[in-house]
Amino acid sequence: MSERSSSSTPKQGAFAPAKEKAGRTPAKAVEVFRLEAARRLLEDSARNVDQIAGLCGFGDEERMRVTFQRHLGVAPRDYRKRFSTAARGQPKVKA
Repeated sequence: MSERSSSSTPKQGAFAPAKEKAGRTPAKAVEVFRLEAARRLLEDSARNVDQIAGLCGFGDEERMRVTFQRHLGVAPRDYRKRFSTAARGQPKVKA
């Protein structure tokens, strides 16, 4: 019975080969993809921050804010103020 239960449950570190190959776990990779998508939308889109959070899979603005703080050290609204195309004199693209 113990053999069956141990073989039917994933072992700890089941994603170790993926982490070694990519340098991060699959969950962290997805988080980085979401962050990059949100960064592009904040720079080039007229959508509000809550809409962007939903579109990029964060679920809500708070989760996106925490991710931005952890990876970039800045809140999404502050990121937009610094890097928005409108701040550089270019028109925002409606998305």
